[in-house]
Amino acid sequence: MISGNVQDRIRTRSAWLISLIFHILVAMIYLFYPRDYSITEEESIPVEWVKEVQAPKLRKAQLKPNIEMTVHKEREVGRKARNKMARQSSNDINEVIRKSNRLLTRNVEVAQTDPSEVLPTISTDAHLREADANISRMVRMDGPIDGDGEVTGRVRVRGDGTGNDLLDAYGDSTEGLLGGGGDPGIADRLDMIKYLQEQTGPQRVIYCLDTSASMGAAGLRKLDLAVNALKDSISLLRDIDRFNIITFHGQAKAMKKQMLSANLETTTDTIRYLRQFTPASIVNNRGTDILGALKLALQFEPTIVFLITDGLPAPDPQAPDRVVVDTDEILTQIQQYNKSAARIYVVGLEVDPKYSRNARLLVALANQSNGHLKIVNNDELIRYTKNSPR
Repeated sequence: MISGNVQDRIRTRSAWLISLIFHILVAMIYLFYPRDYSITEEESIPVEWVKEVQAPKLRKAQLKPNIEMTVHKEREVGRKARNKMARQSSNDINEVIRKSNRLLTRNVEVAQTDPSEVLPTISTDAHLREADANISRMVRMDGPIDGDGEVTGRVRVRGDGTGNDLLDAYGDSTEGLLGGGGDPGIADRLDMIKYLQEQTGPQRVIYCLDTSASMGAAGLRKLDLAVNALKDSISLLRDIDRFNIITFHGQAKAMKKQMLSANLETTTDTIRYLRQFTPASIVNNRGTDILGALKLALQFEPTIVFLITDGLPAPDPQAPDRVVVDTDEILTQIQQYNKSAARIYVVGLEVDPKYSRNARLLVALANQSNGHLKIVNNDELIRYTKNSPR
């Protein structure tokens, strides 16, 4: 016997099933029953045929006026912009990829990327900010990419615009050597640049250049060698350095009454100043006042004095009492006047310490000031003359 509760559940389920089947049948009839889809007159959309189509009208393009940059020279921002635009040439500024205190002595070109050399560079740049990670650091270079100059993304040494007075600013030299005092195979002949690189901190540099007639003696080109070495050395001074030049024969004369900042303007002016000293211009210069030149130099309280000479102290025939020629007296006076403890770097041209009488004075000047002596003997001068461009 089936209980009443079970019978009630069976009846309920049967009713739900019959209802579901009925609704499915109604839905199928509604979906598949044929209908008339013709559009009545009220529902139609009137269409008017156009016989002629007008051609589209073409509009003339309105050209925008050219954009012109206006620089306000009287404003600080304008002055900076003007100066920056005026210094775009690679021959008047040091250009570097990364700023540092390194003295820039050669141009650097970007070579083809070498995968074996890219990875170490990338790893060293990983700690930099994104703005500082220049892609040019991720390729192989032919030399140092950092130095003292303007950050431009390449490495170029400044010149003075002539292409032959300062360093090789145009990259013509395959050696990347100096363009003033050096030539392919021989750079920094007087070691003045090397000596400057060994010093730390800002320097006050005085260059004492012997312009007596003997410096222009035919055949050895001592004056050319000295002047070109000065150009190279001055061009590599940093902006924090200061300098001046003293020329001397029977008397000494300073180029300026005060020390000069080693910026682009003063460096360029100094290069032009040095052009006046040629063998023809010094042919009548008598005497060699080494003491007068050094005393004048020490008045500027320098840290380094470069003395370039080829001879003994000698009086001017027109003023024989003006020049001190005694070695001991010269050394004593220099020691008294050297209040700034300047180091004296002595360059002796056409000097042989073994046989030359002036060797003792030059050696003692360097030794008592904790400086350095550079000797260029006759054989070296001949070799430099043969290798130097005319």
